[in-house]
Amino acid sequence: MLYHVAVSGDTKMAGIIKSHVNNAADFNQALHAAARGGHDSMAEWLLTHGCDDPNTTDFAGNTPLQTAEKKGFREIAELLKKHGGK
Repeated sequence: MLYHVAVSGDTKMAGIIKSHVNNAADFNQALHAAARGGHDSMAEWLLTHGCDDPNTTDFAGNTPLQTAEKKGFREIAELLKKHGGK
């Protein structure tokens, strides 16, 4: 569910459903959606509210940082680097 909210970039909705998200893996997966969509506020929200590993890989083997850099989303890339993204 959080993944789909991250696709939209709606941090208010993320806050509403947060209590229904049971594990950090959901936050980590949602971070990929935020990075792909260029949603810097969502990426920041995820990193400060439950994402425990900004270096998980997606279906193509990319980390959120790699995806952000490939798409030219500098703000997200810098944010991910500050949170240990590789």
